[in-house]
Parts: sequence; structure tokens; C-alpha cells
Amino acid sequence: MAKKKISKGVKRRVTLIIGPISIGIFCLTLITVLSYAYRINKLSNTKKELEERLAYLQESAENMSDEIVKLKDPEYIAKYARENYYYTKNGEYVLKVVEEKEEKITKKDTPIYVYYIIGIITFTIGIVLFIIKKTRE
Repeated sequence: MAKKKISKGVKRRVTLIIGPISIGIFCLTLITVLSYAYRINKLSNTKKELEERLAYLQESAENMSDEIVKLKDPEYIAKYARENYYYTKNGEYVLKVVEEKEEKITKKDTPIYVYYIIGIITFTIGIVLFIIKKTRE
């Protein structure tokens, strides 16, 4: 059987029709996968934050239960009143010392989806340039 020759015009038309459709499908699939990856990343970060908050609240509850036990002692109540409410005995003076707090500068990381979008754009431009080059041949 003899092979049929396909003319350059037909090849060019097929490339111009199928190329953008396949690029579109690929980009749509890639965007869907990346959006799910972003959602998973966001949910895992939320989970970490909630676990840290739970640990903090459990520790706080434990400290409060210890504080309840301590508040049953009259000596502790007197000390607590002096420290927090400036209660004094006769002849005592209250001196308040204020400590300066250092501000911490936090660096925010670039969200990962920005890198995904840059990758998609770069890949799409590469594919378009490749198709343009092949159609000119």
C-alpha cells in the first residue's frame, strides 16, 4: 500500500486547529490540579494552626486549674493582690517597673500558587512558540 502524502497546507491547518485545543485542555487540567494543590496546602496550614491553638488552649486550661488550687491559699491571695492590684500593707509603697517589648519583624513567604502560575505561563508561552515555529516550516 502506498502512503498518502499530506500537503503542508493540511498539516498547517490541523496544527492550527489541534494545537490550541490541546494547549487549552492541558492548561485547564494543569490549573485544576494546581488549584487542588493550593487548597490542600491551605487546609494543611489551617490544620497546623488549629492544632497549635488546641495545644495552647489545653495548656491554658491546665494553668487555670492550677491557679484555682493556688487561689484557695490565703497567702497566695495576698501576694496575688499585691502584684496585680497594687494592694499594700501599711507603710509599703508601690513601684511599677515597665519593660519595653521588642517588636519582631516577620517575613512573609510567597504563596506557592504564585510559582505555579509563573510555571504555567512560561510553559504555555514555550508551547505557543514551538507551534508557531513548526507551522512556519
